[in-house]
Amino acid sequence: MYPECFQATEHLKKKKCKCTQCKKRSDFEQLLRIATSKTHFTFNNKLDIQHNGVAMGAPLAPIIADVFMANLETTLMDQLIDVGVCE
Repeated sequence: MYPECFQATEHLKKKKCKCTQCKKRSDFEQLLRIATSKTHFTFNNKLDIQHNGVAMGAPLAPIIADVFMANLETTLMDQLIDVGVCE
């Protein structure tokens, strides 16, 4: 699993979010790994493989982006609070 997906799952762990369809977190991580590795897409009428991540426009792309950005915002806000920039 590429680093962004790992960070996304870590963020979800901190927020105590869970997939309602998965019995274990490892099931969710396995589903995420499957969905983001070696997916296929078409460009210029040629079938290619996306080795890591998801192609732009894929249904999963905005979800991963939202979770990643939430994690980034939380991390950055914590750092800004630590150095006294924000309250």
